[in-house]
Amino acid sequence: MSKNEYYHRYHIQKNFGQHFLINKNLIKKIIDIINPNFNESFIEIGPGFGALTFPLIKRSESLIAVEIDKNLSNHLLNKLRSKRKVKIISEDIMKLDLSILKNRNSMFRIVGNLPYNISTNLIFYFLSFSGFIIDMHFTFQKELAERLFAKPNNKSYSRISVLTQYLYKVVPVIEIDSSSFFPKPKVESLMVKFIPKFPHRDKSNLEVLREITKAAFGKRRKMIKNSLKTFFTVKDFEKIDIDPKDRAENISIKKYFKLVQYFKNR
Repeated sequence: MSKNEYYHRYHIQKNFGQHFLINKNLIKKIIDIINPNFNESFIEIGPGFGALTFPLIKRSESLIAVEIDKNLSNHLLNKLRSKRKVKIISEDIMKLDLSILKNRNSMFRIVGNLPYNISTNLIFYFLSFSGFIIDMHFTFQKELAERLFAKPNNKSYSRISVLTQYLYKVVPVIEIDSSSFFPKPKVESLMVKFIPKFPHRDKSNLEVLREITKAAFGKRRKMIKNSLKTFFTVKDFEKIDIDPKDRAENISIKKYFKLVQYFKNR
């Protein structure tokens, strides 16, 4: 049975949000962008039929593929049985402690075509493991991806923009047409690169930032003197040189961090 026949005979698991990359030219371009090296270790999330898995194996030291669909993980196991540097794990990535995969002194690069329904949760999940993550390349629904790297004073700028950019350097990499997938999704996609920011972010800062941004963007059309009145007074804003008449979408990442620091230290 050819790969195309297998794609079409396979029963798509809609609850897993499955869309498989089938454009060979695009796959080559993505691998070149990721630019794997023979001394690097990779974790691939949702490898599917192995569109990225097989070329990554050829250009890396080792690869761990995490696939929630047991039929697909078994398919990969059969195809890759002779490859010693590959490990297939049939598991939900959100339930997997990545630290148990870490060898002494090892750092990982992570790649994946993420199901849209868990995309944002995964970004924050990986924060717990940022100490041994070099970078991450993920494919998202284009609309969501644009929110991740949006700048202030833009309609796409939102709470997820602030939280993500606080934790990571976020870089758009390549747009992917819907025809590059099977089955064809109804939306366009975009691959984004994430580089964890060091030194490690203080988790207590992140919790305060979560609360402040939740209040600010929960009432994004209101001035922050109103949406954040349970956190700050007008005089507080003036002390740290933030206009109390601004709205959530006008505040930069740097200024949100100033709010966090002021709230914690006053």
